[in-house]
Amino acid sequence: MQALRDKLRCKEIWAVGANRYRNPDDDLSTDFEERREESYKALKQSLDAHVFIEMLKQAMKDGLEKMDRGLSKNEKVRITEKGNGWISLSPLEPQTEPVNLSRVKSELLRPDTSPILKTKKSF
Repeated sequence: MQALRDKLRCKEIWAVGANRYRNPDDDLSTDFEERREESYKALKQSLDAHVFIEMLKQAMKDGLEKMDRGLSKNEKVRITEKGNGWISLSPLEPQTEPVNLSRVKSELLRPDTSPILKTKKSF
C-alpha cells in the first residue's frame, strides 16, 4: 500500500477519472511549442537554460549559506566527527495531536466510507 501511495504521489501511476491522481499527460498543454514564450513568461522563467541553471545554483548556494549560519544557533543539530561530518539531530519534543485528527480518523474508519478506502483492507 505504501508503494502504491508513493507511485500515485509522483504520478508514476494514475487513477482513471481522478482529479488529483490523474494522468500527468493531461496536465500538459497541447500547444506548448506555439506558446512557449508565453508559458515561460507566466512562470517567470528564462527561455535560456544557462540562466535557469545559474538561478538554481544561486538559490542552492543561498540556502546552504543560510543553513550554515543557523547550525551554530540550533541546539538540536550538531555536526559529528564521523565520516565527513555527519549531521546529528536530537529528538524533538512530541507535539500535541491536532484538534481534528480524531475526527478524521473516526470518519475514515466508519463502515459507510468510500469504496476506495475499503479496498485498503483487501491488500
